[in-house]
Amino acid sequence: MTTHLNIPIDQGGGWIISLLDAMRDHSEVELGIVCSSSSFERTEVFSENGARYFCISHRPPTNSAPARIANHLYYSYFEDQALTDKYLRAFDDFKPDLIHFHGSEHSYGLIADKVAMPCVLSLQGILSEYYKVYFGRLGSFRRLTFVNEMFGYVRMRLRARQERKIFRRVKHFLGRTEWDRACVEKYSLQGKYYWGGELIRPEFFEYHWDISKKTDRRIVAIVSCLPYKGIDVLLNAVARLQIRFPDVSLHIGGNIPFSGFGAYLRNMADELGIRNKVTFLGKLDALQIVGELEGAHVFVLPSFLENSPNSLAEAQLIGTPIVATNAGGVSSMLDDGKTGLLCPVNDDKIMADKICRFFDDDLLAQTCSDQSRLVSRERHNSPNIINSLLDVYQKLAKGS
Repeated sequence: MTTHLNIPIDQGGGWIISLLDAMRDHSEVELGIVCSSSSFERTEVFSENGARYFCISHRPPTNSAPARIANHLYYSYFEDQALTDKYLRAFDDFKPDLIHFHGSEHSYGLIADKVAMPCVLSLQGILSEYYKVYFGRLGSFRRLTFVNEMFGYVRMRLRARQERKIFRRVKHFLGRTEWDRACVEKYSLQGKYYWGGELIRPEFFEYHWDISKKTDRRIVAIVSCLPYKGIDVLLNAVARLQIRFPDVSLHIGGNIPFSGFGAYLRNMADELGIRNKVTFLGKLDALQIVGELEGAHVFVLPSFLENSPNSLAEAQLIGTPIVATNAGGVSSMLDDGKTGLLCPVNDDKIMADKICRFFDDDLLAQTCSDQSRLVSRERHNSPNIINSLLDVYQKLAKGS
């Protein structure tokens, strides 16, 4: 699709590419893919690699900064009839037996009560819960100094309102954790929940972690630059660790800018005296992430809230020992003491203590690594996930 439209390839969303590739192997499934974006110069409909694409151009009337801001806020709160009509025309063209929405953070699910065919929504991050911890450990005054983050918070709150409309309209949900199941019960009046796994990019099945190859105490985190991702908590934990382990280092994968909250994190590393121990890697592709996970001694997930983060799943498949906050759906993925170690949210002291356990105990690290790989390979087994998904599709299609 990116080649056809002549747009850059985004390294994110690898799970949906894996799902699309796996679905192509099933001749009984005919795929139509609807997506809207302001990056599309015009609306295009075309077929490629066994799928029918409906790429809908979705742009503000002008390209001025106020127009872009108004556009983001408008489409996060109000229903756009013109965009809805474009979706409905695509469905009328393709005539699907059912519609599968991926995620509740965009407006697609709002059309669930405007179509006759059954609709199912795959749960990703649930904004109605995420916005409550958006600023992480930042105090009220500090928050006001980050313009982009304040705008992001407002947008997330508006999208959370839109999300709750979607939850009321969609009747069928696919999830992976006890936490997202509880969210369906909280926000959906009539929702039926189906258990459905998530595919992970194939590169993460091809490599494995080995304690015998570790020559330093390197920590890796793969995160986005948002306050609730807890990078500041992890920096404080590393500052504690360097007292006992002078060779400790931290590699942070993800786009950490030199302004806003990114600048705050870089300055924080300086103030803590660990700037020479922290490497900001920038955005990484799949093989680069594999290399980081293989080379690290410990992977840390410091978030204030997650559902089923792909970064955690990828670390489990490689077998990198994991320390993760017990937030949201993480405990459905990580068995404390067996496949990794859990720590409380926003507690850098206990986080540092848990990392120390892996630094001090090679047997524990390798045992958790082996067990984590075993469990995660079963959880992310492609044929099982696809067969389960097709079973849900068949049930919904027959029910309609």
